[in-house]
Amino acid sequence: MLSLVLAVAGWALCGTCYADTIIGSPGAGFQTWTAADVNNNNEPYWDYPTNYGLQTPGMNGNVGFCLTTGCAGHLSPGPAPGAIPFWGIRYDSTSDFGGFLDPAFFFKSAGPETLKATLEVSLATSPNETNSFGWFETDSIGSFVGHPHPLFSPSDRPGAVATFQPTDYYGYYFHDISESGLNDSLTNCEVFTLSSFNMPPCDSTSIVFRDHQLAAFATDPNSPLTSFWIAGLNATAECNPARGADCNLTLVEVEPAAVPEPMTAMLLATGCAGLFFAKGRRRRHECACAG
Repeated sequence: MLSLVLAVAGWALCGTCYADTIIGSPGAGFQTWTAADVNNNNEPYWDYPTNYGLQTPGMNGNVGFCLTTGCAGHLSPGPAPGAIPFWGIRYDSTSDFGGFLDPAFFFKSAGPETLKATLEVSLATSPNETNSFGWFETDSIGSFVGHPHPLFSPSDRPGAVATFQPTDYYGYYFHDISESGLNDSLTNCEVFTLSSFNMPPCDSTSIVFRDHQLAAFATDPNSPLTSFWIAGLNATAECNPARGADCNLTLVEVEPAAVPEPMTAMLLATGCAGLFFAKGRRRRHECACAG
């Protein structure tokens, strides 16, 4: 079982100088939180205790701890982005209540782009059970999971880099190879941002494994220059400190393959802001995400 974090950043140059968007379920949007909200109480849905045996970060190794503290030194090269907003449903940071999963979200590309992914963390209770990660093609309504495009294999270590060019509509997936006999060529327990397509035994029919999930975070959802972090989350039962024996965490940062000079960045951020904020609501809720 794998907890994956993927930081996704992108750049769209003029004509389409606004960020990619997340297309999600009605009522979903970006929710704010603080480092103090990370307390292993399962609210938000990604805030659960972990079990890495004798390894750090021990119980405090969910995605929230990694984003705010760097996974007890396991995040490299970093830095950790902090308590950046997450995509989900109804979270109240004051009472630390809610923060439910959006079970069906995907991305719309702002235009032709090349993204660079860097593996930041590869942590597992069993070192041979780190998982693979990639992106998949879909359509404008997320009606199917199309061709998968692997980015990282289970043998890749922190510091590995991959570049990719997403299609107009795309999502992310991870493959929990511990449910596939450590065979990455099988499809057992492939988990998608469109979760209704999750593969057994990690689909909705399994009580133990059905909460294999993905999450999306953004450094600044209101900016056309925001970066995004995607988290592939292990089943909570597998990370349970009392019973779980198969907890994993992977962190990937994705950024533009070519970063503009600071002045160019400023001009894009200001000159294209009007286009970004003028985008109308769609039938399905869309929110800014970089790409």
